[in-house]
Amino acid sequence: MFNRDYLEKLKQYVGKDIQLVESDNEVHIYLDSEIQYFLRKKEQKYILYVSERGKETEEKRYTSEVDMKRNFALWVKSNFSENIKYPFSGKFREVTSVEELRILMQQYADEKMYSINDPKEEKINILKSEDGQYSIFFLDKNGKKYILEQETENPFVFKRFYNEVTYYGETMRQIREYEEVFEDKLEDDVKIQLLGY
Repeated sequence: MFNRDYLEKLKQYVGKDIQLVESDNEVHIYLDSEIQYFLRKKEQKYILYVSERGKETEEKRYTSEVDMKRNFALWVKSNFSENIKYPFSGKFREVTSVEELRILMQQYADEKMYSINDPKEEKINILKSEDGQYSIFFLDKNGKKYILEQETENPFVFKRFYNEVTYYGETMRQIREYEEVFEDKLEDDVKIQLLGY
């Protein structure tokens, strides 16, 4: 399923050796002694399974080899390297106003990744409606909205906003790194799909 070049780039991308055992239509990935993953090719589909204590569950399904290789690299990166951290999430638990949110976000998040009450493209946005409810969404460069949280009250929504901004920033960093290592320039719609929006 994977050629030597892909596996070398995958190792470089993840930053460590990955224990993979490959046969004709299946790749075994070992995280630890308890958890194994299997990537199986069935007809023209690729299916990722997790096996915990002998029980298999389908995790993801890919419809093309290109889609599978892109998604698989990002999946391996997130599972074998440091997971995304949300170190300041707790600071947002008690936030009760947009003004407090704005101050904390300026301290703990990258301003290029978000916008508050002023929807901007290619950012995570939070918008307060007239009835005092909040929505969190990603706006792509064509103005299409991807709802992440809708009509939610504070204070939960402010912590969620921080977490979404952090996730977006870190995942975009991983995508840029993927593009560089694999020499694979991704279209915007592919990036949005890799973000899970």
